[in-house]
Amino acid sequence: WLYVYNNKIQELPKGLLSSCHRLDRLLIEANPLTGEAMENIFSDGQAHRLRVFGVDEEQVQRWRCSQDSPDAEVPRNCIVGRMFPWGRLYAKLMRASELSQSKIPAATNGQSLPKSERMLVVAFSASQGEPEWLGILAKLARRDGVSVAGARRRIRRTPERMFGDLYRSVHGLEVESGSTERAKAVATLWYEYCNAGVPAKETFFDDDDSPHLQDFDILSLCDTGAQWYVDTPSNPLEVETKLREVVAEYRSVLFLGVSMGGFGALSHAHLADTVAVFGPQTDLTRSHLRPGFLPDDLAAATLKLKENVHKALARGTRIEYHVAMEDHILYAKWLPLPLGAVIIHPIA
Repeated sequence: WLYVYNNKIQELPKGLLSSCHRLDRLLIEANPLTGEAMENIFSDGQAHRLRVFGVDEEQVQRWRCSQDSPDAEVPRNCIVGRMFPWGRLYAKLMRASELSQSKIPAATNGQSLPKSERMLVVAFSASQGEPEWLGILAKLARRDGVSVAGARRRIRRTPERMFGDLYRSVHGLEVESGSTERAKAVATLWYEYCNAGVPAKETFFDDDDSPHLQDFDILSLCDTGAQWYVDTPSNPLEVETKLREVVAEYRSVLFLGVSMGGFGALSHAHLADTVAVFGPQTDLTRSHLRPGFLPDDLAAATLKLKENVHKALARGTRIEYHVAMEDHILYAKWLPLPLGAVIIHPIA
């Protein structure tokens, strides 16, 4: 991996990629690389073998000007987007259809639609410091990808039930506190999964003629300082202010996030129509994974998240909190989520 985005690099050594035989991810966005430097990268034989290859619109424009070819094509594995000047945040806006190496747009397209009629997906990355979600979002935008009807068919949900009701149906007893009941409680969580039939194997793609998703925009966010998308006195990221301006232009907005990214998505949930998080932290004063803040700052960040979740639910935002049967399941109960918002996944 070579991630050098958000720097002031103008030149890179010629043959850099060829000399790095195992390099498979390269992100060079938000650098004032010259047209010659971009040509050296694009013409390097190793460039076409990269699994992740990110550049920005300005770099491509400088390269095309240097080639005197305004329509010159970038390598098919190259992900081009607009970088926002958001300081230490990696913030890249792109079309979902641009993520596919085949560059085939969605069947019902949507590229001609104004932003006011398009959807925006804001993908909050976790603490590893690299953009996430682009792989699965690319599949959604493919012409031969999942259809709307196909996606709905694959959503399997058991009826919403209170834990106490499930416990009584399994054990014939009321839920009691005490160490002797813990094993029964754990068994209850696994009961429906272990007794469910094995679903038929399905492919990701559909053969039906039902409509596919329209093309949509993706804003990939990455907090490279690992401060959980939270403002600090020494580094105010101002994520809420910046996001508010962007999301206002779109018809609908979806936030996605895992772990630290989930915390970021929930902390700004009041700006979205739908929020889907997976194993997020919800209380930085108790989470085992958290930023190196002072105790008061951890408590303030936690309080702000809970307040914004309240605001989101009050405005009708749909929140899906996905969690496995492990430590993160405890974090879910620290939020005032409505019935059905928490989806528990067994560990296979």
